[in-house]
Amino acid sequence: MRRFFTWACCSLAIALVWSGTPATAAQIEITYSIAARGTSGQAVALLAATADQAYADPRGWSLWGRVRFRHVASGGEFTLWLAAPESMTTFSSACSPSWSCTVGRNVVINESRFRNGSPYWIGDLARYRIMVVNHETGHWLGFDHATCPTPGAMGPVMMQQSKGSYPCLPNPWPLATERLAAARILGVTGLK
Repeated sequence: MRRFFTWACCSLAIALVWSGTPATAAQIEITYSIAARGTSGQAVALLAATADQAYADPRGWSLWGRVRFRHVASGGEFTLWLAAPESMTTFSSACSPSWSCTVGRNVVINESRFRNGSPYWIGDLARYRIMVVNHETGHWLGFDHATCPTPGAMGPVMMQQSKGSYPCLPNPWPLATERLAAARILGVTGLK
């Protein structure tokens, strides 16, 4: 909810772009910048590529292409950070050197987790990186943590999968129910 209220009360760079026909739902653009704290440029470039992939994929927060995430050089509605573990608490005392976190407009990815994954994640590192970007961006959108809905089901992206997904299966993408909830938060219409 935090993200929605920020959007509703401030003049941010969210733009509605109509496709030209009244029957087509609005397209929302969300701008973000990328920054680093205590980490190398090579790792930041990898984060940027991962974010581009996550944000463009129709399985993610792009809501089947209705939301466009646009990387800008500075500013933007949120900043996607790559931060060294020892820098995590500089964002908030609630952030841990062990995990990623989101504080206000700062979506902070822990460099150690991004480089190495989590010992609790079952699957490859590339999917883990997508999951952590989607998970922390989900917090920025206003989502809290979720639990496994049914043993054996795909885990919600808002489940703390870095700490394990059992009894669910690991999943880097928001579930359809999570995407529909995001559509309601962002005001995207026409989705089923």
